[in-house]
Amino acid sequence: MIENFISDPHNVKFVENFFNSELFSSLSTDYPIVMISDHYVAEELLPPILDFMDNLGYRVILLTFPPGEKNKTWETFISLQNQLIDQGVSLGSTIIGIGGGIILDMAGFLASTYCRGVPLFLIPTTLTAMIDASIGGKNGINLRGFKNRLGTFYPPKDVWICPEFLATLPKKEWLHGIPEAIKHGCIADAYIWEFLDNCRDRLFSSQEILHEFIKRNCMVKAAIVAKDPKDQNLRKTLNFGHTIAHAIETLSKGHISHGLAVSVGMMIEMRISLESGIMKNPYLIEQLDNLLKYFCLPTALQELGSLIPQHLHNEFYHPENILHTLGYDKKNLSKKAVRMVMVEHLGRAASCNGAYCATPHTDILYEVLKSECHVVCNN
Repeated sequence: MIENFISDPHNVKFVENFFNSELFSSLSTDYPIVMISDHYVAEELLPPILDFMDNLGYRVILLTFPPGEKNKTWETFISLQNQLIDQGVSLGSTIIGIGGGIILDMAGFLASTYCRGVPLFLIPTTLTAMIDASIGGKNGINLRGFKNRLGTFYPPKDVWICPEFLATLPKKEWLHGIPEAIKHGCIADAYIWEFLDNCRDRLFSSQEILHEFIKRNCMVKAAIVAKDPKDQNLRKTLNFGHTIAHAIETLSKGHISHGLAVSVGMMIEMRISLESGIMKNPYLIEQLDNLLKYFCLPTALQELGSLIPQHLHNEFYHPENILHTLGYDKKNLSKKAVRMVMVEHLGRAASCNGAYCATPHTDILYEVLKSECHVVCNN
């Protein structure tokens, strides 16, 4: 079964498995196929796929790097570029990224820059990658600890989603993808919250429900990206929760995963939306809190403390440090004016005169962050 359910801004296909020659029919056997992955995915998921491709006549070059955000760096990027050269990879080759968001980011950046661009295919293996990282053609690597500081817009030719991959993951990896779905509900599609409320007990046990959930989220993101492919305005709404989240990831030195950081980031940015007078309904914060907690996700900075080494606590739980780190966010027009996405009501991000992000008053931003850090310091 191959179902092409999205064609704009690029193809996204649902596949039952990868043992279907039709799926690979657009790839040429005249040039090597380069697969980018990490050590774990290469060992656990790739062997049968590589055997199948070999039987179809493809020569596959497998390049891997160690898993984890700490390895999504310039050094890893250059190492992989050098390996492409050493292997004699040319403009005729295709790069396939298979794995979670970190791998897809690296594969996308490689494909967009090697020989000024070679064809790119993406195979997401985590929930976050399926509903977020694989859609839209944005990629990036970290530089000096700052998230996605270098990157390009480079749409893949195809994205192949096989939900069966999720069965190979521990439950916590499934849960780390939920914040991105909740984000889609906050900014664009309130039905996603309703869907989660109604189906949350069966989300991971019913294949039909899981498939509908993945497709709905992919379509929400694809619709936004199709209207604003280069992140000039509307697409910025997909960054809701991420301004704070990226600061959390940076200050935690990579000890906090992206999904957990976004979970807390949404709570804080929704509070800022309320304090700024853009969001009028305070009950929405309680609803968000309850929904995240149902999936055992953190809703406050204090809940992240056990994941961070003790020697980082003073730096991490300091509002001035968070503010300083926010100054480096990519949405900012200047270092002193932090910009973030605001929520007006459930299913609608504030347009902010067409910019789709705003600069909260420094006093509001500081007080919200201070209250988050104050709770920790007084426990």
